[in-house]
Amino acid sequence: MTYSKLLALGTVAVIGLSFAPAHAEQQRMPNYNNENAAGFTSHHLVDPEPYKHKAENLPADEKLELREFLNYETREPCQSYQAIPQGFMRDGCHLRPIPTKVTQTIQEPAPAPVQVSNVLSEYEINFAFDSSAIETAADATINQIAGEINHYKPGEVIVAGFTDKAGSNEYNQKLSQRRAEAVSQALTARGVANRVIDQKAFGESRPAIDTQDGVALRENRRVVVEFRK
Repeated sequence: MTYSKLLALGTVAVIGLSFAPAHAEQQRMPNYNNENAAGFTSHHLVDPEPYKHKAENLPADEKLELREFLNYETREPCQSYQAIPQGFMRDGCHLRPIPTKVTQTIQEPAPAPVQVSNVLSEYEINFAFDSSAIETAADATINQIAGEINHYKPGEVIVAGFTDKAGSNEYNQKLSQRRAEAVSQALTARGVANRVIDQKAFGESRPAIDTQDGVALRENRRVVVEFRK
């Protein structure tokens, strides 16, 4: 065989040897450019579950970022030169999804409703003409008033005196005050604290039934006791 033929055969053999490993390496490389390929789950450095589900639901730009990272990891396994894709973390040489934080809402029990009573108790005691003396028939009403006040313990008890329109305004103002004082003293005698009693005197200015001046009407000769239960 001539020298030129031997040289030609040697060259072909060298080219064939250098091409074969490269071709084999290319076939071993996973195809990460195909969205439908199983490259996301077949890579040996990626935890398959729940990585597969997360990878399939990534937006396009994050999928591309992940593919580039996996291609790099194929060439340089377990290196840290490439930035970790969004939503993932390293666990040794593995790539794992960052756990999703679960926010638990703790519902606190509703505070117990504040018991505020707006029930207004109002009692009326009538008087004889030109008198501030409490009639015997009114004793039962005063006993009831004192019992409720001692039970509910309101912060304020209003005792307001009134007169009819017989007599002068000045006289009736003083008469209404005496009537309020008489009822207040009767309540105090029955255990109601004097400090919660607020006395008021209105004379003939606020009649229960409006009449002409000088008219003596029992319904207007009264003391009204008010408090909230």
